[in-house]
Amino acid sequence: MQQVTWFTARPLLDLMLGLEGLEAPILDPQAAWRVFKNYLKVPSESGDLVAGFQCSVVTDESLGPGVLVRFVREISAPEAGGTRVRNVFLQLVYNESQEGLQDQDVWVEPGEDLGGFTGKVEALTEFRFAMEASPVAGEVFVEETEP
Repeated sequence: MQQVTWFTARPLLDLMLGLEGLEAPILDPQAAWRVFKNYLKVPSESGDLVAGFQCSVVTDESLGPGVLVRFVREISAPEAGGTRVRNVFLQLVYNESQEGLQDQDVWVEPGEDLGGFTGKVEALTEFRFAMEASPVAGEVFVEETEP
């Protein structure tokens, strides 16, 4: 069975998005979320599912209110001297906001399955906003830490 590895984490998400006709900088949020959930179903070589949903409500003096939404998958790989970590982000940027949105940083809990995590995320007001509003930009990017 195919596994997500340190090296394939970003290219696999790009491929899965592309197969659905999605490409940055404009990503349909509902389609992107469907793809991301399928991406999370692919087992990781590290064995654990480490995924998160992050939402930041921002105010830029020149642009006004906005919302930054990130779906993230963490892949780790052991190497001499420790473990290196690669976080793959699917980010959506909104130049609007709504009353009551709050910053969120929700992660898979130990022992929680994918359905529990996605259900928890989909119940958030911030997630529903992200699915209903129109992002002005979207991108996939990676952040890495070395041991």
